[in-house]
Parts: sequence; C-alpha cells; structure tokens
Amino acid sequence: MEWLGYLFTGAASAAVIKLVDNIIQWCLARKAKKADKADEEAESAERAEKERIKTIELDLKAVMDGQRYILLDRIRHLGLSYLSRGEITFDERRLLHQMHSVYHESLHGNGDLNELMSEVDELPLKQ
Repeated sequence: MEWLGYLFTGAASAAVIKLVDNIIQWCLARKAKKADKADEEAESAERAEKERIKTIELDLKAVMDGQRYILLDRIRHLGLSYLSRGEITFDERRLLHQMHSVYHESLHGNGDLNELMSEVDELPLKQ
C-alpha cells in the first residue's frame, strides 16, 4: 500500500512539474510574441518614415526643376532684351550674373545660357 502512495505522489509531482513547464513556455511565447509585434511596429514606422522622406525628396526635386525653368526663362528674356537694346548697366549685368550663377551652380543648369551670357558681357556699359 505504501508503494501506491509513492506512485500518486510521483504522479502528482510530475503533473505539477509539467504544469510549471507549460506556464513557463506560455510566458516565454507571450514575451516573444510581444517582442515580435514591437519589432514589426518599429519596422513599419521605419518604412513609413523612409516613404515620407522619399516623397519630400521628390517634391523638392520638382520645386527645384520648376525654379530652374523659371530662372532659365527670366535670364533668357532679360539677356535678349539687353541685346536688343544694345547696352546694359553695370547693376543689370551684375544681377544677371548672380541669377545665372544660381541657375548654373545651385540649380544645376546645363549651360544653355553660357553663350547668351558671353554675348551680354560684350555689350557696352550704359553710363
């Protein structure tokens, strides 16, 4: 009869150990799931931030392209008007060169206006 008590005690101990093991496994799985969810949320936020930056870069490029074409047209218009007038003031030439510098260097113009600018530079200065 004593051996029956040992058997039940051993079985109960095994059941308790298995229960504790299941609880530990459940806690670890829950913690891992939370960590996976946090990682997924962080990756999602990172993707959203990269998308936002890409959109801003595309918008900035569009604005720079538009500004480049506006400046190209303005410099061409002024240069041709000075050429048709046959003379230019010192300030007009200085401002035209400043606009051309912004167009060519900051906005990465392609050199379309270089010949026009050299013709404007040859104009006599108006006194």
